[in-house]
Amino acid sequence: MVEATFELAVPKPITSSITKYNYCGDRIAPEAAAIVPDAIVSPDRMDPYKHLKEAIIKRCGESNLTSMIRNLNPTNSTFHNNDQFFVNTSLNSSSYVFLRIDKVRPPLTHPYSGPHLVKSRSVKKFVIDLSSKNVTVTIDRYKPAYKLSKTIPSGVIPKVTLNDLPKEQSRQTDKSDRFKNVRITRYGRHVHFPKRMSVKI
Repeated sequence: MVEATFELAVPKPITSSITKYNYCGDRIAPEAAAIVPDAIVSPDRMDPYKHLKEAIIKRCGESNLTSMIRNLNPTNSTFHNNDQFFVNTSLNSSSYVFLRIDKVRPPLTHPYSGPHLVKSRSVKKFVIDLSSKNVTVTIDRYKPAYKLSKTIPSGVIPKVTLNDLPKEQSRQTDKSDRFKNVRITRYGRHVHFPKRMSVKI
């Protein structure tokens, strides 16, 4: 990268070894400077840049290259069936499911159809009742459907005592005071007049 900087320098490429050495000495990484302090402190008089470059490659390059190669792990050349997707745990026990519609849909349409009855199930496929036909679909297109029970458990409904109920009489008097100066238009809107304007002459 540094070599490319020297080649692309404007108005003409940098060819002087001392200029290249000064440029690299200012921008050298601290890790590399710690490994080659002798090449930085006492540069070669004939070609300081070449001497610095060779020292960095010799001392840093070999150790870094071998450690990088050791850390490389071979990657699998095939990626078949590596797609991972979320599968709801309640799919194993649900008797009804929603089926995702995998096609281009018009705006504001439901992304799922159903609920559909599950006829049979395997690890990756379900057989469902879709328009009175048995259809086999993969598990990644399903979402469990929950049906509400017709009976409500007794512990769900809270018990209310008479002290908790609001007093209706106080509410009615508040409403009558509030709506004294209200007129209703023919469109059903309430018009409130200020008190100073509501006095009849």
